[in-house]
Amino acid sequence: MNKIKIKSIQNTLKNEEGHQTNSWKDTTELLLRKLFPDDKQEEDNEQNKTTRINAKVQPTNNQNKQEELEINNELIDNFIKSLKNGKAPGPDNLKNEIYKNNKEIWTPYLTRLFQECLQQGIFPDPWKKARLVILLKGEDKDRSDPKSYRPICLLNIIGKIFEKVIAQKINEKRPNIENCKLQYGFRKKKSTEDAVNEICDKINELKTQDCRYVMGIFFDITGAFDNLWWPALLQELKLLNLHPRLWDTINNYFINRRVEAGTADGIVGKVPTRGCPQGSVLDPIFWDIAFQPCLVMLDGMQEVEARGGLR
Repeated sequence: MNKIKIKSIQNTLKNEEGHQTNSWKDTTELLLRKLFPDDKQEEDNEQNKTTRINAKVQPTNNQNKQEELEINNELIDNFIKSLKNGKAPGPDNLKNEIYKNNKEIWTPYLTRLFQECLQQGIFPDPWKKARLVILLKGEDKDRSDPKSYRPICLLNIIGKIFEKVIAQKINEKRPNIENCKLQYGFRKKKSTEDAVNEICDKINELKTQDCRYVMGIFFDITGAFDNLWWPALLQELKLLNLHPRLWDTINNYFINRRVEAGTADGIVGKVPTRGCPQGSVLDPIFWDIAFQPCLVMLDGMQEVEARGGLR
């Protein structure tokens, strides 16, 4: 009987002033404000201002890298085959099965379409629109607190296939992606179990050195994907020496994005100015790239410690 769950309906939340919302629209607008925070330029420090300016400058690359942007039918066919059945569709209501069962029709068309998008450096606006589904993080969470909910963005499948193309092009510029020993997320053949094993090995190693206590510091980034700062990401992407047209496409990916949720009072929407849409193909890659400088710094500290430079 535990498998039979009644879907709960949340129609009121506690707002910033501590008052309860009194309509579906107010509740949804509050959730959108909390789950999709705005990028506030007025709060920038000097370093942030410099990063924001640098992110707007297109990378200069005089080498002819036209071949790197070429895609073929085989690539798109494999991406379509990799789509999983039974997944919820985006705003256009086209499911994965429609693409998979007719891939011989879709493949050549999408190949030409995606090639043109890359050549023009654009990510079409209709593919940026997301239908928002809001999930409670756990049954023990306070249902009146907006932070107790997780946003899932249902995107059009055609846009997600194009994201797979972009992801592959990005990863081609990250040949040493598997060499970062400190990153266990978003890596093939790595998981949280590996991180736990690493901690256990470190503890056992210290035990042999007659250490009685081991101290660990753990931190959790609240709304990590939802708070990703686009200028920092674009600045890191420049370091990958991407093709200028590919960089333009990624930059355009963040322009005119929109999330919408249906309510009893009609459609309520918001234009995000930061963060990655949870449910997209690119969100873990973007977060990984933006977080890379922190991992590099920690890796350097670990090397110094191994040489006896830190105590």
